[in-house]
Amino acid sequence: MAGNAGAWGLTGHRVVAEIAYTRLSANAKQAVKEILGRETLTRISTWPDEIRSDGDEKLRHTLAWHYIDMPDGETLATAARSPGGDALSALQDMEKILRSRSAERAQKRDALSFVVHLVGDIHQPLHVGNARDRGGNTCMVRFFGERTNLHAVWDAGLIDRLQLSYTEYARFLLEGLSDKQARTWATGDYAAWIAESQGYRQRVYPPAMRASQGDAELPYCASGGEQGIDDHARPNLGFDYLYRHRPLLDQRLSQAGVRLALTLERIFRR
Repeated sequence: MAGNAGAWGLTGHRVVAEIAYTRLSANAKQAVKEILGRETLTRISTWPDEIRSDGDEKLRHTLAWHYIDMPDGETLATAARSPGGDALSALQDMEKILRSRSAERAQKRDALSFVVHLVGDIHQPLHVGNARDRGGNTCMVRFFGERTNLHAVWDAGLIDRLQLSYTEYARFLLEGLSDKQARTWATGDYAAWIAESQGYRQRVYPPAMRASQGDAELPYCASGGEQGIDDHARPNLGFDYLYRHRPLLDQRLSQAGVRLALTLERIFRR
């Protein structure tokens, strides 16, 4: 289980949505406008996380939609899938609603919000979990001296440390995105993008955690959470970690934006 945090945090999801919208055709933008009216992709990109915290039991089933477990060596065909749904099944279901001629506009608005959000989620490596440490949520670290966990570092810590607005960050990534690179990334499907995150996942663990990541006996990946964790056992992640992983962070946000645009073009093709 990849845990309760929402991939990329508010800024990251808005970055993905902003990149995607700039790459949409006029037809796709019109289709989005027909569903959203005066709302925007960036505005609805964080809604699936916001509704998770309002205590509405009718929405509790969406908690499992934000991640998917695929242990090392497993594939989507062999991994044990959550009977309550996961990121892949949710994306497929939301896409059906968006393609439906009978679905109401409000239904399509919610479905579009989930597609925007979940395409971002599956590009965050720790939202494709190893099924042992809740997507790094139980892997305790310090980030620039602050007590936290590895999942939170990747959801928001790395991005927030850059001190950029979502428009600034999106513009920065778009300026470095060549047409050739975008064409290379604008391929594949949800399953392929999930497999990519599985492949990157091991890389984001600090070296001390890699050999036995998820082992409940280790003080930095404790099954009981933070209680009793020795702060000195937490790897201290700082500028070196940020410097080494910034390229992957930028790449996955950019890929998510490019592929969200690809997804919406496919759905709204007329």
